[in-house]
Amino acid sequence: MPRLPRSLFLLAALALALPTTASAQLIISEYIEGSGFNKAIEIYNTTAGPVNLGDYMLRLYSNGAAAPTASVALFGPLASGAVYVVANPTAAAGILGVANLTSGTVINYNGDDAFELYHIPSATSVDVIGQIGVDPGVEWVGGGVSTLNRTLRRKVSVCSGDANGGDVFDPSVQWNGFAIDVIDGLGTHDAQCHVVPTRSSTWGRVKAFYH
Repeated sequence: MPRLPRSLFLLAALALALPTTASAQLIISEYIEGSGFNKAIEIYNTTAGPVNLGDYMLRLYSNGAAAPTASVALFGPLASGAVYVVANPTAAAGILGVANLTSGTVINYNGDDAFELYHIPSATSVDVIGQIGVDPGVEWVGGGVSTLNRTLRRKVSVCSGDANGGDVFDPSVQWNGFAIDVIDGLGTHDAQCHVVPTRSSTWGRVKAFYH
């Protein structure tokens, strides 16, 4: 019986080491609802490989709308552990300096509007901020964390998004809150779930570690 090439064994080991849940590929990692048009949404790649952003769009649900009121298609590859920032085109220079894409229609929201990161091929939600179809008044708030005039950053322990846009949204469960116009963390994200495949020089095997 012929022996399989060594490369096939390495590929099989790598496949076991990588995450297999497609819905966990991307999360919304930062939300800025600042003064004026200082608004931005940051998206983070949790996986060990690049993700094709062309398979995704960002959708806005204004004032309790049950259907998207605006959307913007994303594009390009997003490397492992990298972020992609969508900003309002008239935001402050500190926001625009790290933006990958601008949109004056989608990134034009208040604290009572919901956001959805949508996977186009599977027609499914990947991550949602807020509760689709519900108008909370002026904000979603819980545990002292609010979506109104605040910056929200995803907790480092969060490895997959809230794919259920109809569930009750308490921002304190998965988000840390900061004061209005805090933008110093935009353009980078730390998470404990990012898997990086490496090759051991001692054993010649593929292994994975978390950072």
